[in-house]
Amino acid sequence: MLLENGSITPQMYEAAEIFRTQFRAAALDGMRTMPLIRIARGTGDTLTERHVSARQKVSAAIRHVGGMDSPAGGSLWHVVGLECSIREWALQQGWNGRPLIPAHAQGILVSALGTLVEHYGLAPRTRRASVLSIPPAPEPALMAAAGCGG
Repeated sequence: MLLENGSITPQMYEAAEIFRTQFRAAALDGMRTMPLIRIARGTGDTLTERHVSARQKVSAAIRHVGGMDSPAGGSLWHVVGLECSIREWALQQGWNGRPLIPAHAQGILVSALGTLVEHYGLAPRTRRASVLSIPPAPEPALMAAAGCGG
C-alpha cells in the first residue's frame, strides 16, 4: 500500500522484502522481542547455521537503523518482520511501549526503510558529472574551413 500511494520508493519496498525474508529465515516470526543470537539449550530447539546467519543479518539491519530500542528498529521488527499493521504497532506496541500517532509511526517506518536502502546498497546510482569536461577535438576539415591550423 505504501508503494502504491507513493509513500515509499521501489528501493524501500525491496529493502523491506529483503528484511522480511531474512527475518523469516531467522525463524523470528513468532517472537515479540529480540533475542537474536540466543540459542535455546536443553529444549530441543536448535538453530541451524542458516538461522544464525539470518539472525546476524537481521541484527545488523536493526543496528544500522538505530537498534531495537530506537523507533526505527521497533518499526522494522513489528511492521516489516512480524507483519503487524502500522496502526497496530503504533497503538499497541509503539516505541518502548508508548503508543504513537499512526501518522508518526508511518513516518518512522518510511525513514527506517530509507536507511535500509543504504544498508542493503539499493540506492540508485547517479551519474556524477565529470569535474573536467573536455569537448572532443573538431575535425581537421572544419578547422581548415574556419581558418585554423595549417
